[in-house]
Amino acid sequence: MASKSGFEGVYSSADSPKRRAQVLERLRSGHELKRIAKDLGIEQGAVQRIAEQLRAEGQVPPAASGAAGD
Repeated sequence: MASKSGFEGVYSSADSPKRRAQVLERLRSGHELKRIAKDLGIEQGAVQRIAEQLRAEGQVPPAASGAAGD
């Protein structure tokens, strides 16, 4: 049996549907990316990536997913 390092799924969990919904809710509430990352316990870069994806999908306006909090 292969041993686990404890890092399995780290990247996929940041982009999970649940995490995307949490980021979307906070963006729509006007939270800054830095605060969202801190609240959710994920890297700010992951929040930025999710925000960009949501913006590309038209789920949030460009101003709501911009560089706020950078």
